[in-house]
Parts: sequence; structure tokens; C-alpha cells
Amino acid sequence: MQSETSNYFFVWSTIILAIWSALGPIFGVWYGHRMQSSWQKRQWVTESKLKEYQELLGALTNSFSTIISLRANAVVLGPEDQRQLGEAEQAALEVLRNRVFLFPILEKKNILNLWIQATRDYDNGLDVDLFSKRFGTISRLIREAALQDM
Repeated sequence: MQSETSNYFFVWSTIILAIWSALGPIFGVWYGHRMQSSWQKRQWVTESKLKEYQELLGALTNSFSTIISLRANAVVLGPEDQRQLGEAEQAALEVLRNRVFLFPILEKKNILNLWIQATRDYDNGLDVDLFSKRFGTISRLIREAALQDM
């Protein structure tokens, strides 16, 4: 009886080891692929966020510079200056609204509304110092979010 039980044990052990030797490498490759895919996705998201932060800061800086240079010394803007001003403001608004990965962060920190308020107040009062401070605050908030996000 004892030898019959030990024979079954060895037979089943052999069968299990044979199955594992065939399926183990397949499972290992599958699991490794899943881990690699997960890492690649995280890396892609991180790089995409970084690119969006850079594009956002670049667009806001360009818009800020254009607005300041056009409005700083002009009492009345000519048609070409008005077009450039409108394009600069539109470019900033577009980049603030079309950030796929950053949208929740920008919404949480109220960046779009801060930018709109800063530009409207500058249009009304032409206070360069106040506009510069608000732009600095917006830039700082974006940079802080980028550092926390990475």
C-alpha cells in the first residue's frame, strides 16, 4: 500500500513538473511583458506630462511678453497690434484648455481663471507690476505642480 501511494506521488509530481516546465516559461514571458508594458506606460505618461508643462509655460510666457510689449507704450492699438494681441491671448487660452494630462491639476489650482483675471485686469488698468506679479504666481503654481507630479 505504501509503495502504491508513493508511486502515485511520483507520477503526479512528474506530471506537474512536466506541465510547469512547459507553462512556466510562457507564464514568465507573459508576466515580464505585463511588467514592461506597465513601466513603459508610466514612462510615456510622465514624459507627456513634462512636455505639456513645458508647452504650457512656454505659451504663457510668450503671451505675457507679447501682451506687455504691445500694451506697455501704446495708448491706442492699431489693427495689426490688436490682431497680435488677440492671437497672443488666444494662444494662451488654447494651451490652458487643451492640456489632456494637466487638466485636473490646472482646474484644481484655478490656473485658467487666474490667467483670464490677470489679463483682463491688465487690459483695464495697464498695471505692469500687478500683471507681472500675477504672471509670476501663475508660473510658480505651474512649476510647483510639475515638481509634485514628477
